[in-house]
Amino acid sequence: MRNIWTYPLVIILLSGWVGAAIIQVPSEVTTIQKAIDLASAGDTIVVAEGVYSEYLQMQGKDITLTSVMPNDPGAVGRTILQPPAGFTGPVVRFSGAETPACLLDGLTIQKGQDGGIKGSNTHATISRCWIRNNNGNNCGGITAVIGLIDRCRIMGNSGVETGGLLGCGDISNCLIADNSGNVGGVNAGGGTLSNCLIVSNQGKIGASGVGFYSGPILHCTIANNFSSGFAVPGVNVSSPSTISNCIIWGNRTVNAMSVPIIKDVIPPSDPTFSCFSNAPEENGNISADPQLGPGYSLMAGSPCIDAGTNTPPIPLAASDYRGANRVVDGDDAASVVTDMGAIEFDPTGLMVVIQPDRLDFGGTTDGGWSRTQTFEVYNLDGYSGPLQLDTGGASWLTAEPTNGTITQSAQTIAVTVDPTGLAEGEHRGGVMVKVDEDTRMVVDIVLHVGKVIRVPQNSTLIQGAIQMAKDWDTIIMSPGTYKENLDFLGKKIYVRSADPQDWNTVKTTIVDGRCSLPCITFNKGEGRDSIVEGLTLQLGGGNFASYGSVNNIMGGGILCLNSSPTIRRCNVSWNGYGATGGSFPPYTGNWKVYYGGGIALVGACSARIEDCLLIGNLAYSRGSAIYAIGDSSARNEIERCTITDNYFYQSPMGSSFDVDLTGTGASIRNSIVWSTVNQASILISDTDRIQNCLLRYAAVYSGSYSTLIWADVICRNGNLSAGPRFVYPYSSSAPTAYDYRLMADSPCINHGHAGFAGEGQTDLAGNKRVMGGRLDIGAFEFAPEIRVTHPMEGDVWAAGSHHEVIWTEPHIGPVISNSEFGMWYINSIVEGSSTTNDMEVRGWTIGPDSGVDFVPNQIDSIPKYAKTFTAFDRGSGVYQELVDSFGPNTRYTLKLFVGSRKDKAPVTSWQAALTAGDRDTVVAAVTQNQFGNPGLGKWIEVVVTLETGAEGVDPNVGKRIGILLTGAPRVSFVGVSLEAAELAPTATVDVELSTDDGQTWQTIADDVADAGSYSWSIPSDLASEICRILVASERWPDFIWVPGNVFSIRPYEAGAPVESRWPTEGHDMQRMGLAGDNGPELGCVKWQYSTLTPISGNSVLGADERIVVASEGGDLDCLNTDGQLIWKYSTRSPEEHLEGCWMMNDGSGVTAADCLGVRNGSLNNFDASGTSWVEDATFGTVLEFDGVDDYVRIPGFKGISGSQPRVCSAWIQTTQANTDIMMWGSNGASGTRWRIRLQERDGV
Repeated sequence: MRNIWTYPLVIILLSGWVGAAIIQVPSEVTTIQKAIDLASAGDTIVVAEGVYSEYLQMQGKDITLTSVMPNDPGAVGRTILQPPAGFTGPVVRFSGAETPACLLDGLTIQKGQDGGIKGSNTHATISRCWIRNNNGNNCGGITAVIGLIDRCRIMGNSGVETGGLLGCGDISNCLIADNSGNVGGVNAGGGTLSNCLIVSNQGKIGASGVGFYSGPILHCTIANNFSSGFAVPGVNVSSPSTISNCIIWGNRTVNAMSVPIIKDVIPPSDPTFSCFSNAPEENGNISADPQLGPGYSLMAGSPCIDAGTNTPPIPLAASDYRGANRVVDGDDAASVVTDMGAIEFDPTGLMVVIQPDRLDFGGTTDGGWSRTQTFEVYNLDGYSGPLQLDTGGASWLTAEPTNGTITQSAQTIAVTVDPTGLAEGEHRGGVMVKVDEDTRMVVDIVLHVGKVIRVPQNSTLIQGAIQMAKDWDTIIMSPGTYKENLDFLGKKIYVRSADPQDWNTVKTTIVDGRCSLPCITFNKGEGRDSIVEGLTLQLGGGNFASYGSVNNIMGGGILCLNSSPTIRRCNVSWNGYGATGGSFPPYTGNWKVYYGGGIALVGACSARIEDCLLIGNLAYSRGSAIYAIGDSSARNEIERCTITDNYFYQSPMGSSFDVDLTGTGASIRNSIVWSTVNQASILISDTDRIQNCLLRYAAVYSGSYSTLIWADVICRNGNLSAGPRFVYPYSSSAPTAYDYRLMADSPCINHGHAGFAGEGQTDLAGNKRVMGGRLDIGAFEFAPEIRVTHPMEGDVWAAGSHHEVIWTEPHIGPVISNSEFGMWYINSIVEGSSTTNDMEVRGWTIGPDSGVDFVPNQIDSIPKYAKTFTAFDRGSGVYQELVDSFGPNTRYTLKLFVGSRKDKAPVTSWQAALTAGDRDTVVAAVTQNQFGNPGLGKWIEVVVTLETGAEGVDPNVGKRIGILLTGAPRVSFVGVSLEAAELAPTATVDVELSTDDGQTWQTIADDVADAGSYSWSIPSDLASEICRILVASERWPDFIWVPGNVFSIRPYEAGAPVESRWPTEGHDMQRMGLAGDNGPELGCVKWQYSTLTPISGNSVLGADERIVVASEGGDLDCLNTDGQLIWKYSTRSPEEHLEGCWMMNDGSGVTAADCLGVRNGSLNNFDASGTSWVEDATFGTVLEFDGVDDYVRIPGFKGISGSQPRVCSAWIQTTQANTDIMMWGSNGASGTRWRIRLQERDGV
């Protein structure tokens, strides 16, 4: 068996060099360049670990330049060579006269501004080096090294022409990843490219993995590269070259609509014995999924195992990418044949990989660094066996799980630390990973315990606290406004509010940038351990920053320059202004920041921005909220943010985006990017990095703002485009009263990434993440409430009486499956043509006679957006067959997003329907008459509930759900989404009572059906003036249970009969409740609906007349002469359809408030002195109309027009007939005016 991946030490013996010197840097010679100047051919320069700010000239000398331990990747990563500030050349330059005896071994070369290494066609050898984060005009990594490049990592480099390597010779056993340029990975070489992993590179207009290559390519894995150029492959050779035993898989490019598509190889490439998606089944090639595992190894059962050839055009190497045997019998066949790809599979081998091999923790008992981090452990080969973990007894350190099984699948180990009781300073420990008796590895654990500095208690200024702080200290700010501009000074510190999980604390702990500089600047290489959390950052004015040819004022609220901090739970608002203009919010004409009104991420940044709100920020032209500029190695992450209502000084144009991630490798997930001002939401280099977001539009940046391509991202990767439905968006009339939480009908609820577990995570308001089965989109998780609405505030109930407890809860359910599809803007019918067979596109099927004439199996090009739409004929449509995986007792929701309409004839009818297997039998449908014609940018939604069959099998399996068009519309359905949500089982709740205002609770009913109400017989011995009731649900343990209002329960006393208000034969209606002076005005009247004996027909009350009784809670009950209930009208109807409610009991002023807080009414012609407000025993101070010209006008209400149903109710007292009570609209066509009127007829 083999142990963890290591490189064997290479010893080179060179004849003719006697007495070669070893020069130690810096112990003997202070700089590397001085050592090179002193060295002669055959000498060795050994460089100790450290960071050396130098640039080197190798001067044609055949010498060895090496780290102390070139075979230890950790030591290599700590031996760093980078240029001094201001130097614009390469880090290492060869003269071109060097021979293979010149060796560069085991160094990290980074941050070069004209590439990492310029070779000048040198034949020098470069081995075991890490070439990372370099930029260049031609190539970012290595240029023109004709000698051997072996076992190097070339990562995160960016060049205009090439990212990784340009014009080099033999390249073997290298990791070439995350580089970007016109060609991403390797460009224009002629040597042998073998045993290399070429992954996750980005090409802008050329090949993403290997481009214009003329040499042989053998045993390489070229996977998951991406090019934003149109229809550009992962591998593109300049002439027919030898490609053999390779895996070329998952390489993406874009079609004409900027939709990513797979394209691995194009001619003249002609691979043999290789695996790629468009492979012809010949010459030993296969097109099956290679089943790549962690580290791009082959999983057991991969079709690439033993599928290569032992006799390729060039001889096989003895070992694979890792240094393991190249030819191994991987499938127990009689013959031993090599595999495809860079890593050979060994079914009995053990090669353990641990990532990462060190975890650093920081903080105090008040700290905000995560106390739990993870590492992964897996085997690159096929051996499977027991796995054990041991923390060595460290009391502050735990690891879970403590045992398991080592396999090819990565196992995640969670490491948790507890700094409680530990002294300030560094504490070291480790987690030993035991695989068998011979394989034991240790993951180093380092806990840095810092101190707490409080502002203003320990330092009146935040910046003063930062200057006092050391790495791993915590700075805690009390609420208040701090007019400062902060600089983190490169420190690993945690700056936060007193309670980052309390939204009110976040809003009131303010860093005010005074419109001068950014509120916070990170420009000294800060990493993810530099954290700011729970602050409001406002009125930042940005600062000058540059990247390449872009030079301007950037970053109003936060400016990150070559730094990667963590920004968490912050309110970044109203930044980018040059002056406030004496008002707040400031006038948008006072702009100052050009790019990144809220946040700018410039250069080598990989910041993380999570759970933040960005509103009101202003930029001149790019990135009103966030602007990022850099290369593909700049992996900024924007996660769970709400970004809305940000502004541009100039009118938004084609290059103005709220989130502008120009050319970087940034990603944005689970976020809302929405504005009522700007139509363009996100600019990004790879639309697959937009996931589970709600946005308007997105575009692809491929190197120039003049060539932006609008991208189809809606309905792909979980993205939505619909109004987010905020509780109270920003309004200039109440600028500080905004509330960007989600309403119960928001499309963002339960549409976040399904893989987000949310364990221990909270949102910007401190609520638990994942409350309805799946993550919500945005900074605020919808907090479902079970709210008790009755009894109402101040109610008085009598002990011994009967009352209704009423509660409400939102109607949501966990989404358990989501099938999404973008229809690729399918062409319309060509006159006279038709299709005859069903065609499938990503799981969705377009039926016959649909008029579709363009449905490619592998989409290489798509027509232009403006020219496309889909024509459907009668009985056709798009549908998906229901399968067992959706399960029984499921609610299916079909959504279609309408992109455009091109109607040749009026739409007569259409159906979004569930149909039987024959597609002709409609099981359930929503029709045009119910929904209306599809409109541009509008979702059509049909919800069909499917019940469990008698045998527990869903009877709908095999049926098809989809849209059927039975008229003649031409509609471009941009996206189709089918969601399956598990229906909740019959639920019960517990009803609880507190008689001490919520301090303690007692159960009054358990396991009650969750019907929204419970009839409670109040025990006769209860009495309290401060009662509350709550309802708790076992089905929704994550819901917020909101106790009802305070009410009173008073002792029961029998009351005297209440005199009837209508003539009877002495039989009064009876009441139960309070006696004496506690009469009906307290709302505690419970009517007994029997009149004891029937009311006789010859009484004043006629046989056909009715008695109407107003009961508690606002119900109206109608009785006949026998005391029987004829009808009931409840004013407690569901509020989701309520348009407005005006109680007219405001007491004073010139406004009638809307109960919904949406449309307040204005009083017209009422007495200015206030005498129109009069006292009423039931409703308090109410509005009295003079019956002449007094009226209340509701401005901005567009009414309910046409034949749509409506309910209007009013409670009035009047003696005047022939008068309008309520009216809307004006005379015109039918349905344009309606009114409620008290009309006299025949004297009545």
